[in-house]
Amino acid sequence: MKATSSFVLPSARLFHRSGIASAVVIALALAGCGGGGGSSFPVTGHPAAQGGGADTGAGTQQASAGIISGTAAAGLPLRGTVTVRDAKGATKTVPLSSIGGYSVDVTGMTGPFLFIAQGTAGSSQYTLVSAATSADVNGNINITPFTDLVVANIAGQLASKFFESGDYSALTKDALDSELSGLKAKLLPALLALGVDASVDLLRTAFTPLASALDTALDVLRVSVDPASNVATIRNLVTQQQLADDLATRAAAETGVAPMDGAGMASAGDDISQVRKVFADFSSRFADGAPVAAALRPLLTDDFLFQDMDAAEFSAEVAADPNLVGGSFTDVTPVGFEPGKSSVLVDFTHRDKDGVAFSRQQNVRVAKGSDGAWRLAGDGHAMEIEIHPLARSWGNGTCGGTGFDVIIKDHNAGNSGAVAGVIVTGPGFPQAGVKYVPAVRDLAWYWVDPALPQMPNPGYQMQGNCIGLIDEQKEAVIKAIPDNAAYVFKAVDASGQPVQYNGAAMVYTLRVPRRPLTMTEALALRPPVMTPSVPFTDYKGGPLTLSVAGVNPDFSTHLVLGIADAMYQTSYSDEVDVAPRRDGTASHAFTLPTISSSVWQNYSVTTTDADWRQFVVTGLSGSLATP
Repeated sequence: MKATSSFVLPSARLFHRSGIASAVVIALALAGCGGGGGSSFPVTGHPAAQGGGADTGAGTQQASAGIISGTAAAGLPLRGTVTVRDAKGATKTVPLSSIGGYSVDVTGMTGPFLFIAQGTAGSSQYTLVSAATSADVNGNINITPFTDLVVANIAGQLASKFFESGDYSALTKDALDSELSGLKAKLLPALLALGVDASVDLLRTAFTPLASALDTALDVLRVSVDPASNVATIRNLVTQQQLADDLATRAAAETGVAPMDGAGMASAGDDISQVRKVFADFSSRFADGAPVAAALRPLLTDDFLFQDMDAAEFSAEVAADPNLVGGSFTDVTPVGFEPGKSSVLVDFTHRDKDGVAFSRQQNVRVAKGSDGAWRLAGDGHAMEIEIHPLARSWGNGTCGGTGFDVIIKDHNAGNSGAVAGVIVTGPGFPQAGVKYVPAVRDLAWYWVDPALPQMPNPGYQMQGNCIGLIDEQKEAVIKAIPDNAAYVFKAVDASGQPVQYNGAAMVYTLRVPRRPLTMTEALALRPPVMTPSVPFTDYKGGPLTLSVAGVNPDFSTHLVLGIADAMYQTSYSDEVDVAPRRDGTASHAFTLPTISSSVWQNYSVTTTDADWRQFVVTGLSGSLATP
């Protein structure tokens, strides 16, 4: 429970936090007035090829009879769907299992086949393509960044565009095997260093996510494609080596390309295992109940810093977090090996005891000490920094807004006292960025929209329709935001110069898996329904149970309740993250101090979709009930 003077609600800073800056509930709502997890699809196994339909080596092949199975992964297993399309345009879509497995019956379909897997792996969104000929029916076909690159080289363009084209005449067995051989030759020294067998077939060799050497290779060797230049880059996270691959050049025509060096990579697989063990050890402290803070301190480095909390502060906060009891840290994904340091940067998900996702953390460092032990070192941020796509519905759902929930807080000015502003840049924001400054009365930082200077806003609203209109130009800007977009937070002093902490500029980058919802998409959602045990208009404090229905049961639900007097001299609020029931309902019993003259009641519920986008329904009762 918090007492405030401005009715802005604080956010928690624990591993479990949902990312909701409750202030945005008020600020976005007022500003607007002016303007799934993986399925349980069974994996049938990966039988060896048993001779499907005849493959002439070129052109359309004859109709097939059988099943193609495999795994879709990018270091972590993908959670989403796989669609197969044959040479005649017939398609089938199947869900991915919790470990990225799929199995699709291609009986009656005509090779060659293109597969496209779409979904999330950790905090990243993926669209990956793979291919098979009729000879591969009843065999294993992987869908990974490696297979996507192979198909792209055959097509001479992005693999996803090739899938959409429907013309697969270039996809022959000879072309497929040639590109596979060429890619393997480029990567072989690195693959061998990571423990991958020399006989590996990057397309057809079955593997198990989080358990095999090939999966470790997908953790370490990252593939990206520049759609403008049609050049792919293979980057080694351990050695920082990069290989460029022009999609317009087939493997047979590539000469003099030095393969990726395997030097310095022998311990990478073991390092990743040890890093993941750190999170298992941390969660084990909560297996039988809440630990004392002192039990967590040995798992943290001496220089630990996470969202502006040092080791002592962090240990005390998480030890008191009930959502960590019996919970786990999953989807631990390496995103960087720091050169010259025995440390790895990772993303991870916190889930409660029932597997409900509470948060996805990015760029957390795990370091190896002089004693050989690996420990959590935090994200190194001297301020709390977060960004999340957020759409909201006001009252009866006819009014809303969409954009980003931006969280900037300075809990310890002692390590960031020179910071006068934080400039946020990234897709969807103005090119020069948006400058956030400290609030006068609240912890959350704000930016001031020149069009609405009387309403400082902690969020960044891109579109609102409280006046009944949808701006199609703004809708187009939202649609143009790419998957896995990067947003940069740069701390500056009063003169606009960068501020340093521990000798490094306070510049932090976070990735957003999917763009915000457009206003049209947001209005099409069925908003969660809130039911209070006491009518909101009658509530002046004391007990109130807030029940909600229609939330995503796979992600935590965020509930807020607040009251204030007429002049806002006194206000109380509380917020909580709760795990929904499997039927999409949740509830929490609030108790706020009594304000006999209360005329303003604030309440909201926030749910999260499979792409970590948040949808909030909020309302006010009393004197400011109408926006």
